[in-house]
Amino acid sequence: MQHVEGKAGLARSGDPGHGRHRPDGHTDADSLEIVLSGPLNEDESTVHGGGGKVAGVGGPVPHFLPRPRWSPASTKCLGNRPRAPVRPLPRLRGERQGEQGKKRVSTFPTVVLGSLGRDSTLDDNVRSTLAADVIVANAPDPVFVCDLRGKILEANAAVSQLLGLRRDEVLEQSVSRFLSPPETQEFVAAVREVVDRGVTRNLRLHPGSASGEVIPTTLNASALRDGAGRAIGVIGILRDMRELDKARAYAESLIKNAPDPVFVSDLRGKILQANDAVFELLGFRPDEVIEQSLSRIISAEETREFIAALREVVERGVTRNVRLNPRSAAGEVIPTTLNASALRDPDGTVIGAIGILRDMRAYERVVRDLEQSRRELREADKAKDHFLAMVSHELRTPLTAMLGWARVLRVGFQDAVRAARGLEVIERNTKLLAQLIEDLLDVSRIVTGKLRIERRQVDPVAIVEAAIEAVQGVADAKDIELHASLDPDAGPLLADPDRLQQVVWNLLSNAIKFSPARARVGIRLECAGSLARITVSDEGAGIKPELLPHIFDRFRQGERSSGGLGLGLAIVRHIVELHGGAVRAQSAGERQGATFTVELPTLNETGTVAAAAPHPGEGSARTRLAPLQGARLLVVDDDTDTRELLSMILQEAGADVTTAGSANEGLAAFERQRPDVLVSDIGMPGSRRICPSRLSPASSPR
Repeated sequence: MQHVEGKAGLARSGDPGHGRHRPDGHTDADSLEIVLSGPLNEDESTVHGGGGKVAGVGGPVPHFLPRPRWSPASTKCLGNRPRAPVRPLPRLRGERQGEQGKKRVSTFPTVVLGSLGRDSTLDDNVRSTLAADVIVANAPDPVFVCDLRGKILEANAAVSQLLGLRRDEVLEQSVSRFLSPPETQEFVAAVREVVDRGVTRNLRLHPGSASGEVIPTTLNASALRDGAGRAIGVIGILRDMRELDKARAYAESLIKNAPDPVFVSDLRGKILQANDAVFELLGFRPDEVIEQSLSRIISAEETREFIAALREVVERGVTRNVRLNPRSAAGEVIPTTLNASALRDPDGTVIGAIGILRDMRAYERVVRDLEQSRRELREADKAKDHFLAMVSHELRTPLTAMLGWARVLRVGFQDAVRAARGLEVIERNTKLLAQLIEDLLDVSRIVTGKLRIERRQVDPVAIVEAAIEAVQGVADAKDIELHASLDPDAGPLLADPDRLQQVVWNLLSNAIKFSPARARVGIRLECAGSLARITVSDEGAGIKPELLPHIFDRFRQGERSSGGLGLGLAIVRHIVELHGGAVRAQSAGERQGATFTVELPTLNETGTVAAAAPHPGEGSARTRLAPLQGARLLVVDDDTDTRELLSMILQEAGADVTTAGSANEGLAAFERQRPDVLVSDIGMPGSRRICPSRLSPASSPR
């Protein structure tokens, strides 16, 4: 204080070492006796004679200050007890350079008190206390000062506004008045920690307001210390969390109800929050995910990648997309994409990250399916190209034989046996050509959805027997044994007899074609519950494993050397499915033979009974044309050879035949003659115009 006193022009009076007790409860040690050796303020000095001693010496310092300017905290810092009545500011008498005068004490006590004190500790306490007063009064957030027992010594207006109380209703009150007992204990423990350890504590408090509202707040508590570093209280800064809690609740609701998996992590990758979609994706319980590091569910490499992405999000303020493959509770590696963005507190500080996961399994399945479809399309294109080349060969082969024998027969044969042989070759190749064309037409009908079946009650035994009879000649030519096992109780069926016979004939023809000479082909018909099961097996070439899943596809063929268009099995599958059945193929591999199984629902399963069908053999190619004596027929075809052939056959049957070479000619002839029967090519141009359904009822043929 020596330099301070000298600068202010003050000198001590009295013995500071002895404190006399005064009637007002203070001692002389509590105050100073001052001799004025110079003016307190240079612009306010008037001097007159006097005794040289300061008036009012011996009174405690608070006697010289207006009560409203002296806070309890300041009083406590100075160690004084301001119980005496407040006195008017006195005049001081002093002496300077031998002259006497008078001086009014400055009405700004901070300057004077900042220069008064018994020692430097008292001076530091005053400065600290006044600085704290200024901070408390001007802080925008609710700020209070309490002693070490939790009694509130000072609070700013924001505290009163938060609690809805007057300032005098807050000061000198214990924090326990505003907090619940558990939170009071938590506050006291926090005070002890900030005092003992010198740390700053943050805790969540819910003080009660004057209206009874419980207000969510966060408290930042730190120790208030004197100049010697001794803790003399606690400064608490409150933050009203009502709006933030509403915003947080809204954000949590958005996260919880988001359709995609969403989680919140801290800056080290620890998961703080996650919605139900995360738990559903990973198959973990919430307690197995929350407060766990991402490294638990992703690999070490992906963890490093995530942390690097998090660092970039924080430093650059960008959004990052990362590919992650978390492991589920079942051990499945789940392909996902992560969209990571920064999570900020109300002050804009990055405190973590928000991650949105997208399950990529469905997407990758689609990608795989598209790639598979692309491969299949390429293979289909190759198969079509191969098929076109194959069709030309398959059509040219029988035509070559037919044309050759026709030329030989034209020049004449003396050998009747050779002539008969030539006619047989022509007929056989004609049938083969007709079958190839019929297969092509069937495929066209399948593609366009025009392949129809006419259901009626049929006996499956008769169907199978007719198919065996149709292929018997081919089997005998290769010395192949056909072994049949037919259950008469398998059926009846509600089916198209011609199409069903086509199915069995196709399977038997393939079995014979792909079997070596002197092999054995078996066909079995049995009842399997509500199904009739037809099984055709052979000991032939077998089917490659990679071809087996595609054996019923169009334009697929296992062994090209056997000939054919590779359409038969595709037609078989379509016909069987139209009947509500199923067909499958089995083979142990190449040269291991093959087994084809057809299952069809029996009549009891499919419903109503239709009129009984004739034996499949009836109406076959060997059946003679019925007599047509007296019948008037109109034949319309734009192909001259076909038109002449049909006209000749029908005339031989006794019909009166008129021909037309186009749709227009046919319509004109129809109107002139009103025929009993119309025979027309339905594929020629304009054929729809002469369709019977478009003709008037009066003019329609019978």
